[in-house]
Amino acid sequence: METADWERILSVNLTGTFVVSKIVAQKMIHSKKGKIVNISCLRSSIFRNNMCDYAASKGGIVALTSAMALDLAPFNIQVNAVAPGFIYTGMTRGSFDNDEIRKQSEALIPEGRLGQPEDISNVVMFLLSALSDYMTGTNVFADGGYHIQK
Repeated sequence: METADWERILSVNLTGTFVVSKIVAQKMIHSKKGKIVNISCLRSSIFRNNMCDYAASKGGIVALTSAMALDLAPFNIQVNAVAPGFIYTGMTRGSFDNDEIRKQSEALIPEGRLGQPEDISNVVMFLLSALSDYMTGTNVFADGGYHIQK
């Protein structure tokens, strides 16, 4: 891995999340309330080869989420993260449209299917709602149970 590749991934994933969260938090502090939902990934804690840059960036988002939750709790601001699993999107379509790759991936997921974007947006909506007012500093896996597989 080239250092430039490492820096690009961390800049986009981790620094980008930090900058957006910081700007949003500054506005929420004045209101004395708010919710921030960051996007991590199952690769924040379940790894595969040749992904140290991506895993570090997503693990960093989990740590950033917890640290921000602690710092912002006095302002009634909850900060959580969602860790998507294998989600069928325009970005992953190239891989998952391959029947062999799709079947291998689905075999690893206890729910037996790839996730859809709505599976993630539903969790985000829950974390943004009043139903999650007592949750902060949490990384919620939305992965069909992949993280609990054997």
